[in-house]
Amino acid sequence: MDAIDTLTALSPLDGRYASKLEALRPVFSEFGLVKRRVEVEIAWLETLCDAFVASLSEDERKVLRDIAKSFSDDDARRVKDIEVVTNHDVKAVEYFIKEKMADTPLARLSEFVHFACTSEDINNVAYALMLRDGLTVIRAEQQKLIDALAALAADTRNMPMLAHTHGQPASPTTLGKEMAVFAHRLNRQSEQLDTIKLLAKMNGAIGCYNAHAFAYPKVNWMELTRSLIEDRFGLSQNALTTQIEPHDGMAELFDALARWNTVLIDLNRDIWAYISLDYFGQKTVSGEIGSSIMPHKVNPIDFENSEGNLGLANAVLGHLARKLPISRLQRDLTDSTVLRSIGVAFGYSLVAYQSTFKGLGKICVNRERLAEDLEDAWEVLAEPIQTIMRKHGKPNPYEQLKELTRGKRITPEIMRQFIQSLDIPDADKTCLLELTPAKYIGLASELAIADYASGIARNDAKFIKEDISRSKQPAKDEKYKRKKAQMFYQIGLLYANGQGVDKNETKAVQWFAKAAELENVNAQFELGGMYAWGCGDSVKKNATEAAKWFGKAAKQGHADANFCLGFMYLTGDGVGKDDVKASTFFIKAAKLGNINVQRSLHFIVNGHNISQDNTKTVKQKKPNQ
Repeated sequence: MDAIDTLTALSPLDGRYASKLEALRPVFSEFGLVKRRVEVEIAWLETLCDAFVASLSEDERKVLRDIAKSFSDDDARRVKDIEVVTNHDVKAVEYFIKEKMADTPLARLSEFVHFACTSEDINNVAYALMLRDGLTVIRAEQQKLIDALAALAADTRNMPMLAHTHGQPASPTTLGKEMAVFAHRLNRQSEQLDTIKLLAKMNGAIGCYNAHAFAYPKVNWMELTRSLIEDRFGLSQNALTTQIEPHDGMAELFDALARWNTVLIDLNRDIWAYISLDYFGQKTVSGEIGSSIMPHKVNPIDFENSEGNLGLANAVLGHLARKLPISRLQRDLTDSTVLRSIGVAFGYSLVAYQSTFKGLGKICVNRERLAEDLEDAWEVLAEPIQTIMRKHGKPNPYEQLKELTRGKRITPEIMRQFIQSLDIPDADKTCLLELTPAKYIGLASELAIADYASGIARNDAKFIKEDISRSKQPAKDEKYKRKKAQMFYQIGLLYANGQGVDKNETKAVQWFAKAAELENVNAQFELGGMYAWGCGDSVKKNATEAAKWFGKAAKQGHADANFCLGFMYLTGDGVGKDDVKASTFFIKAAKLGNINVQRSLHFIVNGHNISQDNTKTVKQKKPNQ
């Protein structure tokens, strides 16, 4: 295709954003439309020949198909030159094909080009093919965004964050859960997009096969056109139409695409707000300028760019969806000019997707700022306190907490004094006293990967196939390797716990093993545990394997792995019994924060000849430090 001068292009899609849309230009350009018209005409002629017109030799079939397959810029120009004379775009395609067939054995079939067809028979199939091919490009970019959000959600699933409703502090959540909300919403819209059928028709001037049936009354025309539309092109035949395919399916598609875009607008605005709150920082790019007058600025331009382009895309999609299903009587020509703007809607959408994806790659979580906001919002614990009071039948809990907290700055001391004054069971009182805003996140961590889990269940074979392919390639860098290992570990957890997928210990071991080989310390520990205790018929107990994986995790500083390995040396299970080694691993576990080690170490010290000097650091170590 010819290059476009980006400086003189009227549309920014062919100017400023031209380099971003190379994948769509061969689909939705005038060249793309003419090429697919030629493809449809050739396929129709070949279908007629195979049905009753003539038997094609292999050479003739190749010559015929090559007219469409090798369609070039020069061919497209020839079609447009013919159109200057005919003032009819589809008739120009017919004459072009006849020119190509002239002086070949195919010339005898010339009058079967465009046989019994109205222009719309060719056009509607061509546009359906353009949508099919354009959706392939668009859906790939959409999936990249969903995958990026799912990965961000998984990575930050346990990162507490103060929620905001009506712009005011609300019950805490996790950053990962809020990102997972958008991954889930986009995934749902993607599923709806994928269910929409691209409809097409080839039933003549008013949809009744008049010319077809009159010329060849014994041919099963409905089946013949069905085989072309569905078997050859992978579309769905609409058997009941006027001269035009009514475009209801297109309207459904454009509305669905607009909904996808609307969800992305919402994401852009939320991330913009999180950047404004300083929950997200932005990586600076050398040489890049944020403001022409304020040197310090690092603006969230990618998300703003995406939001603006999505607005333009949805404006066009909305008009397409409202206009295209309407045509006077058996047809008018108002759809023709509107259909040519489908590529505009897809183009603005694609530019937006790329901008959001770029922006996601530049943000980084500001953990300190998240923690500060939580520590400054103890009033949000009014919810769990009044809920526990309700649980025990205390009078007016909501009103008491409202009086205590509404519109006031609440400190930890004020909140704990109130809790101490409550006449509630000690167990619940202790839980409330130990509660902080950062700990009050409910099931946010689990919810953050619930949709991710469902996707894994649906695409497990795809994941494994892709991983086998990727495993043959070296990791790009350590960061890539760690992310890959973390993803595998999280998939293992989902299968081990039955979160969003059917519980399957065999698959859990497989995924833990993948992550453990990439040195994910948590996966190594989980793998050790599964082998240490066994999991029914799925995973047989294997103390040697357990010691191997506990050992690898212990070397990386995993507290519980050191404890488990110490216990194995204490009992001689899977390793040679060795009280000194047991003591050494228990001490390491204690230093790393394992809270179970005191009892075991006490047993060794009192029951075996181990110096108490080795345990001093344990007694000084507080749990979870």
